[in-house]
Amino acid sequence: ASQENYVDLTDKKRTKIVTREMDRGINLLSRLPRSVVVVGHPGQGEYGNEVLGVLRNIITAAFKDGIPVRISSRNLVFDEVFTTAEQNGWFNSLQAVLYRDPKDRPWTEKEKYLEREYLTRVVLLADPSNHQLLLTYNARGYIFLPGGVGTMNKLLDIVTAMQTGSIKRKPVVLIGREFWAPIFKVLKD
Repeated sequence: ASQENYVDLTDKKRTKIVTREMDRGINLLSRLPRSVVVVGHPGQGEYGNEVLGVLRNIITAAFKDGIPVRISSRNLVFDEVFTTAEQNGWFNSLQAVLYRDPKDRPWTEKEKYLEREYLTRVVLLADPSNHQLLLTYNARGYIFLPGGVGTMNKLLDIVTAMQTGSIKRKPVVLIGREFWAPIFKVLKD
């Protein structure tokens, strides 16, 4: 009986955390202009440098046109978007919806800085489902870079939601032809 009580309490606590995260995220993002969402986790090797260069060009053009950019990944993509915004004074057009698994590295100083200084544009999450939903909220389009299972999950989830009419159709840009071509070949066959 005590084990059941523990599970119930844990579930109730987690439900409160998840609900609070989602409420805060929707409340915050609904006040912001629609943004282009960047998703992916390229490594520094095979695809990293090339796709990061293409990403830099795209987000620079977006920022210059006054289109906000939302970061959804904690890695080289985060560093690239953060640095581009920082070097050009575009922090006001930067948004972030970031998830940290308990097994991941702690929040970095840059991530904490963004949340502290730009609280009205940054959502740091502890729940992966909230991350999945909030990164799509109020988006005007998506840029996907090479990544792993999480990146594929997000891409297929977004495309499926568009296909079934759950969300409005929006542009989806895939950067890194060498990475994406074999995946789409398998999906076609």
